[in-house]
Amino acid sequence: MEFQLNPSGCRQVIQEYDIVRGYGPQLAAARGEFGRTGSLVDTELNRSGVVKKSVFDSGECDEANARFVDGICEKFDRSLAVRLLDRIFSTDIDSDIISYFGSEYFPIAAGFTEAQPGDSPTESDRWHCDAGPSNHLIMAVYFTDSEADGANTLFIDRKSTSDLKSAGYVYCDIHDRVSNIEDLTDELGMERPEISTLPVKAGDVIVFDAPNILHRRSMPKLAARHVMFVAITPSILSWREVVGHGTFPLPLEAQDPFLHLPGYAQE
Repeated sequence: MEFQLNPSGCRQVIQEYDIVRGYGPQLAAARGEFGRTGSLVDTELNRSGVVKKSVFDSGECDEANARFVDGICEKFDRSLAVRLLDRIFSTDIDSDIISYFGSEYFPIAAGFTEAQPGDSPTESDRWHCDAGPSNHLIMAVYFTDSEADGANTLFIDRKSTSDLKSAGYVYCDIHDRVSNIEDLTDELGMERPEISTLPVKAGDVIVFDAPNILHRRSMPKLAARHVMFVAITPSILSWREVVGHGTFPLPLEAQDPFLHLPGYAQE
């Protein structure tokens, strides 16, 4: 099998997002203005790049699932997204996030997704990192059990991800992504990475270092899977101040959520 690699892909992504769009200076400015430095702790998110917390109870999940039936995936409901985020960021997930960035943060985009058994696979079903700033997070909020839908998200450790970045895989063309990473590492003469997955219950929230952890989703086999995805970036202001201006989070699926900086999110 021939693999199409792009050894310059990582440099191109850094150039576009950290430099041209201003996310590198934005992170430095956010850290310089950060007032909660005493709250920074050593977290599982910093150590492994992935953390899972239980947030919503069964009643809250039932309410959210009813909104999926009503078609929330087709028409983004920003007010619902903000209410859910307020609930999430009021937990110790806030500590995980500020300790990852060393700064405040804000949800730049959010979206609700439903996956059904038999849906056609997409590029998200193959191993990838998310193109964007070098420091950003993706948060997945699950309203269905992984046991019920037979699906989950799989992760590869940071060291193996870094090695595959150097080899030119991580930011190859999205059509050249692979679903069997062992075939690629065998071809490259690399050690096979350890693949991990987290059992998910309805109400669980997973936060992960999306640009630095290879991941892919596994399609549901038994029932619909309902998830809210959120992209999170560093901020000078608190997330409530940014969201209070009435624009963010943007609809996640509408466009590349990582718009040009500096300044637009803080004005």
